Amino acid sequence: MSKNKDKINELFIEGNEIKLLEFEVKDKNGKNYSLALNIQKIKEVVEFQELEVIPDVFEPFTGLYNLRGTPIPVLNLLKFFTNTGNITEANINDRIIICDFQHLLIGIIVSKTRTVNTYNNSEVQPQPEALGQTQKHFFNGIIQKNNHIINLLDIEFILSSLKIDLGSKSVLDDSNIYENKRVLILEDSRYFQKKTETLFKKMGFDVVMAADGQIGMEMLKKHDFKFDLIFADIEMPVLNGIGFARRVKKMDQAKHIPIVFNTSLSNPTLKDDIEKEQLGICIVKFDEDSIFANVKLAFAA
Repeated sequence: MSKNKDKINELFIEGNEIKLLEFEVKDKNGKNYSLALNIQKIKEVVEFQELEVIPDVFEPFTGLYNLRGTPIPVLNLLKFFTNTGNITEANINDRIIICDFQHLLIGIIVSKTRTVNTYNNSEVQPQPEALGQTQKHFFNGIIQKNNHIINLLDIEFILSSLKIDLGSKSVLDDSNIYENKRVLILEDSRYFQKKTETLFKKMGFDVVMAADGQIGMEMLKKHDFKFDLIFADIEMPVLNGIGFARRVKKMDQAKHIPIVFNTSLSNPTLKDDIEKEQLGICIVKFDEDSIFANVKLAFAA
């Protein structure tokens, strides 16, 4: 069994845990930024090597990494966290984390990688409200570990700030056909919250948003379970999409509500397992045409 399949199966079986790779980036003044990233988004970690130079116009991408013949654009995260005067040059001791977002490969330079640790989703706290309202919110959660704060990197938001679109757009011919219907959207990424809200409002839905499965359960009860559809991400803190769906399917008031999952995890095993357990329909990649078609399919079932 491949490592990737192992990771997918762990995600599917647990439903209430998150596995994070913890790492550091350091500026030239020696300040460390403690960060973490969900391992589901990581393709591999590689030793640093000399990057192919690219023009400055592509900043904050600093160069191209040759991954077995495939050129991977590499980001310097310090461009987002500090002013340019504090940015250190990459060195031979650094690592590059290769991330996979719906088959879009991006590298990030880190000073040090630590261990992969498993946390209960309830251990992931939201950013303090005051920080969450700032313009540069590149993190979507924090973990307190040994009186030390680790920030969860919202890499999708960083990419969206660079005008990189992770989803496919389409002009829907049947806009507003779901007027007077209500959808509960479960999504922790600010980037995809905006995209999904815009798309479902375009289809005519009344949208209720929840940042994780636990909040989703609260929204179900608050609205007396009067939802026509649930559209859920899978990777979320506190309670992920799979754990949420399993609870819903055991509730007499909610088990009839169709669920459509959307995930950036490009692995058919996860999709097959979700549909085999009859938790819902699973879409891999944010594609408006596919979402629209599968929403129709969910209502027809």
